[in-house]
Order: sequence, then C-alpha cells, then structure tokens
Amino acid sequence: MKLNQRELLDKIQMKREIMMKCAWKVGINDKLTIQHSQELDMLIYEYQKAKINFEPRRTREFKLNIKQYHVNIKTKAV
Repeated sequence: MKLNQRELLDKIQMKREIMMKCAWKVGINDKLTIQHSQELDMLIYEYQKAKINFEPRRTREFKLNIKQYHVNIKTKAV
C-alpha cells in the first residue's frame, strides 16, 4: 500500500516519537531503539522518493501548460 506524502510525514513523526521514548527508556544502543531507528530511516527514504517522483511530474505539467499557452497566443495573434 502506497502512502501519500502527508500520511508518510505523519508516520515519520509518530515513529520518531516512539524511537525517542524507547531511547530514553532502554538506551540508544538497545536493539529495539536501533530497530525503530531503521524503520524511521525507511519511512524517510520512502518520503524522499515520493517527493522526488512528485516534483518532476508537476514541473513537466507546468511546462506543457506554458507551451499550450504560447500556442494559443500565436494562433489568436494571426
């Protein structure tokens, strides 16, 4: 199941809080804290991938809209 960027940010924040509480309770070198840290890393990675994949598409759509706008201006001017 793919999550959208907002859902990923929410999960990242929740996992960060869990990891920090765990680190305070059992220490930063405990297996459980490290596991939470690795899960947090994966969530952050997924968020970064989603953001990178989203941005170029938006840019391409904007460029296409600009090209269409220029075509419309040229055809109306003639």
